[in-house]
Amino acid sequence: MAASWSGEDILYSGKGNAIYMVLPTSGCAWAVSESGGCSMCSYVADSPLEDVPSEELIDIFKDRFSRFDITEKTAVKIFVSGSFLNPVEIPPSVRKEILGILKNEELVEEVVVESRPEYVTENVLKECCDALGDKIFEIGIGLETSNDYTREKR
Repeated sequence: MAASWSGEDILYSGKGNAIYMVLPTSGCAWAVSESGGCSMCSYVADSPLEDVPSEELIDIFKDRFSRFDITEKTAVKIFVSGSFLNPVEIPPSVRKEILGILKNEELVEEVVVESRPEYVTENVLKECCDALGDKIFEIGIGLETSNDYTREKR
């Protein structure tokens, strides 16, 4: 299930607006693996746990994004049920199209996504920055704990 909302936020350039979007994906690769994911994370509960076709992901993004009238500087924060940079969850062609749409929005200054660190590579960063042009691209790595016991048992 997709969700979106907006609200006032602090951008790198100062006070502005943020659009938050949650796109449905197949789920965090760590959570759907034998490990069962991090014990404190509920992302897997919000995932359809099945592949969402590329065209459908793009249509969902376009539909959700079109609901907002952007009249001031804005950050767009995109969340999935895992990692935006995981090519299984968000195929590179989908990622490129979404970021290209945001590149063409004059008042969108920043794009924020979350990803597990293993998907953050030099090539992926170059692709994302090329697709976004001069927009700020921020990746949250979602570090909830660095303690294996807490991650696995709590």
